[in-house]
Amino acid sequence: MKTFLSSIFLFTFLFSQSTIFAQNSTSSGRIQRREEIQDRIQTRQENIEAAREQFRTRLENLKDAKKQKIIENLDKSYVNINARWTTHFKNALDRLSKIADKLNASSEIKNQISAVQAAVDTQAAKTYTLDLTDETKLGEAARAVHQQLRSDLETLRDQIQNIRESLRNYGD
Repeated sequence: MKTFLSSIFLFTFLFSQSTIFAQNSTSSGRIQRREEIQDRIQTRQENIEAAREQFRTRLENLKDAKKQKIIENLDKSYVNINARWTTHFKNALDRLSKIADKLNASSEIKNQISAVQAAVDTQAAKTYTLDLTDETKLGEAARAVHQQLRSDLETLRDQIQNIRESLRNYGD
């Protein structure tokens, strides 16, 4: 009887240790993944800052102070619009992900959510700067950048709408 109890105790001990090891390896994987993401974010921020610095130097070369101010305001506006919408999309995807988990949605829907989250992260890293090579065509350049930002955001919105429809139709 003692041998039986001791073997059960030993088995329980070994099983609990393997569970702890598995949890530690999972958490170390998460930590490593988080560090990789932080490194990518930092690299993106450095690239964005470099692009911003180039834009500022080109902006200073404009002769008309009024045009400089307008272009500078447009540039800030594009940054704010992109940041606001990407934050909104991230929040919406978080909610949709929670809903998918509650519904035990298919892996196809979860993969779709992951793909759109990656697209939103990519969108957040994009910079929209005006082409300041020709002072006479600044209006056209501003319209082109505005249209590009708008179409990129509409694409993301449509993808999120598709996920919503997939979740609505999942239970049917």
